[in-house]
Parts: sequence; C-alpha cells; structure tokens
Amino acid sequence: MKYIEENNLKINIICVPIANPFALDSQIMWLQTGYNNIHTNTYNCINYNRIWENNSQLFEGELNNILLDISKSADIVIDLHSAWYESLEHMYCHEKYLNSAKNFWINNIIYRKESGNAFEDVCYRRWQETYTLELWASRKTENKRINYFLEKIIQFLENKNNDNIQELSTFHINGLNSKIFADNAGILVWEKEVWEYINKWDKLWIIYNSDGKHGLISQHEWLFLIKNSIHAPYKNQDIGQILTKLHK
Repeated sequence: MKYIEENNLKINIICVPIANPFALDSQIMWLQTGYNNIHTNTYNCINYNRIWENNSQLFEGELNNILLDISKSADIVIDLHSAWYESLEHMYCHEKYLNSAKNFWINNIIYRKESGNAFEDVCYRRWQETYTLELWASRKTENKRINYFLEKIIQFLENKNNDNIQELSTFHINGLNSKIFADNAGILVWEKEVWEYINKWDKLWIIYNSDGKHGLISQHEWLFLIKNSIHAPYKNQDIGQILTKLHK
C-alpha cells in the first residue's frame, strides 16, 4: 500500500488479510496445522476442501460467497499462501498467464492447461488473471521473508507487461506436482534437503523400524517441492510433494 501511494499508481487494491480464518483454529496436540483437522471437523478449511463452487450446505459457504463477491470486480487476483515448514518457494497459474507470471521472478512456476476447483480456478473461469503464491513456511514466518515476497509482488506490478525475461531460471511444470509416499512404517530420516535436485540412483531416505533399516533409491530425476512435517510415517503415508518432468 505504501509503495502504491508513494508512486502515485493508478491502481485499486482490495486486501483480505485472512481469507481462511477456520484454518487458524486447526490444531493437533496444541500445534497449529493450518489445514483441515481430522480431530475436529473435516470441513474447517475452505482452501483444502475445494468447495468454492458447491458450498451452500457447509458453514463456510457464507464466507466463500463474501470473498468471491469482493474479488468479482478485480482485474488481477493474487492468492497468498504459506507452505509447509520445509518447502521451496513456488507459484501456480494457468498456462494462459505463464509469461506474465515470470514477472514475479519466483522459481518453480507450476502451470496447468485445465481449471480445477480452487479459489484461483473459480476466478480464472470468471475471466480474471489469477496467481497463487506459496510464499513462506507457515511455521517459520519472518519479517525478512515477508518483505522479500512483497518485493516480488512490486516487481510484478512494475514489469507486468514485460515479456522479455525468457532467461529467468524457472522450472515450468505442465501439470500439478506429484505426491510421494513412505514405502515402510517407522522413523523417517531424510537423505536429501528440500532444495536439492535428485538424480537417478540417489538415496532419498532411510526408515528405521522393528524389521531393521530400509532405504529408498530414486528411480527418476526430480526436485523436492514440499516435505511434510512427518517423522514417523505409517506405510504409504503422504510425506511430501515433488516436481517432475523439469524443463528449464
């Protein structure tokens, strides 16, 4: 807001500080999780439950309708998120806005050709330019990280019509990221950091249990996007997300 005022920009911004208050009350063992809590109510997160266009029977429906109404007149919708504790900065957009998305100068742009049911998708189907930014780790929010991503948004506003940034080292993923699952139950010890590029035959993790020590070797080349905060998974539990089919 200060940047817009100081530069006398002819732009109107509507800011919704907390669009998903239900997630703030989502806790397991006094740890705020920020997503739907299986111990309280499976419908207490309007983001993860993707109920934007079919919400009349759920108690979040009124809030959804208010937010959709507030954003109806917008030319550009930027949905700001926090990711897991261990995650890479990344963003989502529709293929139509890929070139424009590069003006955020955020690595790991995930784009898709088809629309889903998230808030961004509903706005896109209303012919609005939309982006979802996964900004910082929800359990490690720092002022310097907030300022860093505010600068990214300002860069976008300043360079929005610039299409000549093809040299930006950004990964373009045609489709959504893939989940990875624990191959055994036990204590999980990662062998790779979230920012490391994984080559074929690299060791990914070790799981210790009563049967001994179980290691997993990668059969593909990929990049960690998010590591879930799970240190003792059960077999086949979702423990992270990856970017595959990388193209520079």
